Amino acid sequence: MAAYFAIGCITVIFAYVTSHMRGKGQLLLLLISGIPSAWLAAVRYDIGPDYMLYVRIFDSIGATGSFYSVKSLEPGYTLLNRLVLLFNGNQQTLFFIIAWLIATMFFVGALRMSENYTLSIALFFAMGFYCDSLNGLRQYIAASITFFALSCLADGKRFKAVILCLIAMLFHQSALVMVVVCLFADKVRITSWKAICITAVLIVSGNYLYNLITNLLSFTRYVYYLGSVEYVVNPTLGATLLTSILTAVAIVTGVYRPSAEDDNRHRVLTNMNMLALVSAILSFFVPLALRVQYYFVPIEIVFLPYLLSFVKNRDARFLLGTVLLVLFLCMNVIGMVFNGWYGAYPYQMVR
Repeated sequence: MAAYFAIGCITVIFAYVTSHMRGKGQLLLLLISGIPSAWLAAVRYDIGPDYMLYVRIFDSIGATGSFYSVKSLEPGYTLLNRLVLLFNGNQQTLFFIIAWLIATMFFVGALRMSENYTLSIALFFAMGFYCDSLNGLRQYIAASITFFALSCLADGKRFKAVILCLIAMLFHQSALVMVVVCLFADKVRITSWKAICITAVLIVSGNYLYNLITNLLSFTRYVYYLGSVEYVVNPTLGATLLTSILTAVAIVTGVYRPSAEDDNRHRVLTNMNMLALVSAILSFFVPLALRVQYYFVPIEIVFLPYLLSFVKNRDARFLLGTVLLVLFLCMNVIGMVFNGWYGAYPYQMVR
């Protein structure tokens, strides 16, 4: 656990300095700030349940030029492997590049959207997104790209956001959901009562949603999931607690009140937070709900600083932010140590 704390602290220090810089120097330091976490990801060994799978994929592409499985491999990820092999890189090189890309996309998106960039980067580690990104590499690459796309959408650049989501699909086809999200996330206005009603409806209609999703999957290329061990309801308690707490605090602080500031960024952040809560609740009823959580839940690293901006008293704002940061950090540490979250503890280096 000490390795994660050390790298997290180093990266947060980089973030603090970055937030006080401007121009090309700021961008350069941001790019450099992803290196420590990328290095830790590169030198890990057998961390996460997907580690050996991606080693086999890399070796298979190196030996045969491709990787065949029931689940087809997206062209973007295949190309990334081939580029690493072209320059005689090994699997550690690949893991470094992937981790750096993921961190950089999240960091750039956070810098563009967050009220407090330093806090957002601290939350990236405290909420467990860094450790989680050591798994599901293809989908986390896609999720990091769509996170950056949301920052473009918040700036009113819908076309650029959609293009980025289409690029994300080259790494994981599930990013298609974000293409759809980009069409309405900056248009819909959600108030407190709407948020409460949506949550209540989801809880009541959970079993019906299970049947609906099952029927829809039977008509898609993902029909093989229906008979696989992966097609089971797998509640994500951590994400549910995280999104529920932040939504409740947001309602209390007035983020969802009708008179709150109404602009692109407000609508994107509030709608994405609501989608994060929805996807977390769905995990209790619908198999594979985790697949869409990758795209929604990370928004909380910028949503928390945003809701804190609604607390006008400086001392109260600092106290609330500190309490939430410590709470989520403790949740994550307990989950990793006692419940095996992310398969990332204990950390071990490559042999």
